[in-house]
Amino acid sequence: MLAFSDPDVIKLLRDEYVPVAVDDWYYRRKRDAEGEFFWKISGSWGSVGDGETRQQLTCVTAEGRVLSKKNEGQFPVQVRERLRQSLFEFKSLPKAERAPRSAKVEPLKQRDNTFVPPKPSEGGLILKVYTRGLDRNSRGELTHCNLDREIQERAQLNEIAGADYYKAKEAPQPDRLWITQAEWKSLVPADPRKGASFPLPESIVKRLCQYHFFDDTWGLPLPWGDGDTRSARMTLTIQEVSPAQVLLRLEGEAVIANASDLSKAGRGYQPKILGSLCYDRTRSAFTRFDLVAVGEHWDNDGSGAGRMGRHPLGIAFELAKGDSPQDRLPPDTTRGGRLSSYLGQ
Repeated sequence: MLAFSDPDVIKLLRDEYVPVAVDDWYYRRKRDAEGEFFWKISGSWGSVGDGETRQQLTCVTAEGRVLSKKNEGQFPVQVRERLRQSLFEFKSLPKAERAPRSAKVEPLKQRDNTFVPPKPSEGGLILKVYTRGLDRNSRGELTHCNLDREIQERAQLNEIAGADYYKAKEAPQPDRLWITQAEWKSLVPADPRKGASFPLPESIVKRLCQYHFFDDTWGLPLPWGDGDTRSARMTLTIQEVSPAQVLLRLEGEAVIANASDLSKAGRGYQPKILGSLCYDRTRSAFTRFDLVAVGEHWDNDGSGAGRMGRHPLGIAFELAKGDSPQDRLPPDTTRGGRLSSYLGQ
């Protein structure tokens, strides 16, 4: 179990704290009062910090007094202890500093809009994405991955400080996929007929292959290069048509690699893709948009952010309601001004 799924951690945060989550990538680059406060509580102010991550759990008072900070958000035991210790330190502060409204916050006079997380487009779809490393058992069947061997090898090379950190990477890693309103509306013909087939729009195919079909279970890789998608085929077939709904099936496959000769490619992914979509004709909206990609992923040159070597990888997509802050987070690979390229604009 990861820290923020732990019932005791959740209770502590709800009862004793005001949880605030910000994207380190954007806030460490901001040049305004918000960015200055972020650097005050996380590190030295004034550095652009391209290679200086500030990913951490920080317990801080409203005035900016740091009670504790450390990058250990995966581990329930450490997080529980840190929250309790920081709460004890807060309650030991002078009463005046703990009083409601004791911190004076001036109105924000100037906002740095250079680095602001993008928002979903009006009327677009949001799909939740879950990437998970897989293994095969003695019968060749797919199973959840087990990193014990990799952990042991890395420990022998003194490349890791603790096994718990890497065991956490057996869990699914989340992301979001954005589909514009124009794109999803093009998926249902004006006169749908059972058995009709047509290709998935090229813009969605490219987005899936370049920005989502990779192993991000150990970190965040850069998107694939423009020429790295060696082949991709994704076809929609109408399975059922009624006055109430249209059911569609998606089938396809892709070959993505950082060299045209796969035998020489240091990194690549060859997934099969299946999907099931349901379009509600009365609401003019998709009510189901399930996709899954499963295939062999390899990283032999260290250019990715997943497991080294060759292993099966699964990536699942499902329709999000889009009404929670988590759902509306931007796709990870849109950082660095990549939104226009991500959307094919």
